Amino acid sequence: MLIWYNSHSSLCSCVYFRPVHPTKKDTLWKGILEDFFRQFLSFFFEEAEVLFDMKRPFEFLDKEIAHAGMDNAVRHPVFVDMLVKVYKHHTDDFVLFHIEVQGSRSSFFSLRMFRYFIRLFNKYQKQIGSHVIFTDKSKLVHPASYSYNFFGTVLTFRYDSYAIAAQSETVLNRDKNPLAFIFLTVLLAHKKNKIADVDLLRQKIVLGEKLFRENWTDSQKFRLLYFLKNYIHFDNNNLNCKFNEAIQFIAGKKTTNMGMIEVITQHAEDQANIKTALNMIKKGFKISIIHEVTGVPLKDVKWLQTKYKKSVLSGRPMNLYLFGADEPLN
Repeated sequence: MLIWYNSHSSLCSCVYFRPVHPTKKDTLWKGILEDFFRQFLSFFFEEAEVLFDMKRPFEFLDKEIAHAGMDNAVRHPVFVDMLVKVYKHHTDDFVLFHIEVQGSRSSFFSLRMFRYFIRLFNKYQKQIGSHVIFTDKSKLVHPASYSYNFFGTVLTFRYDSYAIAAQSETVLNRDKNPLAFIFLTVLLAHKKNKIADVDLLRQKIVLGEKLFRENWTDSQKFRLLYFLKNYIHFDNNNLNCKFNEAIQFIAGKKTTNMGMIEVITQHAEDQANIKTALNMIKKGFKISIIHEVTGVPLKDVKWLQTKYKKSVLSGRPMNLYLFGADEPLN
């Protein structure tokens, strides 16, 4: 059985460790929110499963959100802008969620959120939910509204604001939603330069152990592990290697059949088969033929085909990482 995942879910040994540069955390956030958007909705909205059709694919409107944010007058550091189309139950009607992951404060931030809302509402004339996740270390109150008052003309625009630094580790540890694990990772990252790297490594390993105790799928665990590995990165690569070794040991104890340790040792032949499958998809071959030629499982060929179609529609590269591979597949 061949097991392989996308760039947000690779587990690799110390030899192949390719950390995401600290300035590329936007890539980590974008990937993890796309992978766990259903859990995002469930985390923040208790009735999400009832209100929305979770079986219907979410549509990530990257080009639309980029166009809505084109404003040279209001700029500030931001990790991620996302616009997601979510369908309601038993209908083709949909709502939109505008999500920002914000890493620093800005006096213009609330104005920017308001402008996004106005432009998106004017274009789509649909219900829009605006949400911000603040990843900075401040526990102070973060902006959650924009107000305008001029000669009797009054406007107040409120949006959902979630500051990770203000959350309780105890509460998050009890929460079984994968979003809670993501937020715990950020809280642990806040401790960098506040505690010794060795202590940070111990706590990172403990968090990795928690990951394998949860009743999540292997695919979900891979994606969350990728986020944990790269969001908290040590300048001393020996510590990164020690974390990888610890995780391999933990994974070996937690899996029984074709588990995560075997995945690390996939041969170059498997990687070549996947590359061949991707090339055949691009040329329009049928899934059954691709399976017969490459030996890649049908469900994996279908998954790869879906990712390829999404990349074509969005105009973004696929960036699929294979275990042990030095470069992403495009």
